[in-house]
Amino acid sequence: MLDWAHGTTLRAVANGKDAESPALETLVATGLVERKADGSLSVTAAGEVALESDKPTRWERIVWPVAGVVGTVFVVATVVDWLT
Repeated sequence: MLDWAHGTTLRAVANGKDAESPALETLVATGLVERKADGSLSVTAAGEVALESDKPTRWERIVWPVAGVVGTVFVVATVVDWLT
């Protein structure tokens, strides 16, 4: 399980973007990313496994957006109630 910074950096490297950051140095040190001789970066097999395990489950992809919408409606209704 990766934290936000490391997960974002690992996904950026997997998408071919230059992601120079302290998180990248940690990913290289742990073996999830490797630097090639020409200076480019690539995700290792262990990095691919970490990316797969870091994907949200189906229920998380459904529940979090619904919770966000419900929370927003609740906040708007509360503010409208206060103002009227």
